[in-house]
Amino acid sequence: HLAQLDYESLAESRQAAQAIKSILGRRPSAAVRKLVATATKAILTSDERHNTGIVGDTARPIRKIALELFRIASNGRLRDFLKPSDFVSRDLFDMDFSGLDLRGLSFDNCFLACTTFEGSDLSGASFKGATIRNVNFRSATLRNADLTGADWWNSLHLTKAQVRSVRKGTLARCPSTRDSLLMFVAARYAIPITAWDAEFQQQI
Repeated sequence: HLAQLDYESLAESRQAAQAIKSILGRRPSAAVRKLVATATKAILTSDERHNTGIVGDTARPIRKIALELFRIASNGRLRDFLKPSDFVSRDLFDMDFSGLDLRGLSFDNCFLACTTFEGSDLSGASFKGATIRNVNFRSATLRNADLTGADWWNSLHLTKAQVRSVRKGTLARCPSTRDSLLMFVAARYAIPITAWDAEFQQQI
């Protein structure tokens, strides 16, 4: 079933995921859990763009499937299988990292729009140059996190206490006017704001 998990076929990957979840639900051996965790981590951290610079239509849903299986197989202990730099420059749009121990991991230059870190421990994590529009930081621990160059003001549920806890000197100045914000968005995002869904345009 693991061989069917790839970026080529969403339908086959979904079928394989259901079979793997069933196996994991039957309390398999530690060796089986490790095998699944290692395989799904490889999918999650690989570069799916194949040198085109474009994220394919199937990549994001398959990556979400991989994260769900990775979470289950590792019992939520993702850091046991990850190097700090494994997520650097990855497209992690709309992913669910809620409630996880992500201390010290790097999300530098990641596209994290609409991703949730609710209740996660991000102590010492790095978000240098990351796109964090509509990222949910509700109840997340951000102690000594590095937000250099990240659009932190576009995130959700970020409190003053959280902002004060990040690494000093790493917060970029928030655009002071709508025009300056739109200029930032135009420079930062490959897709023009006029092509965004109406809901996202309204949020800006």
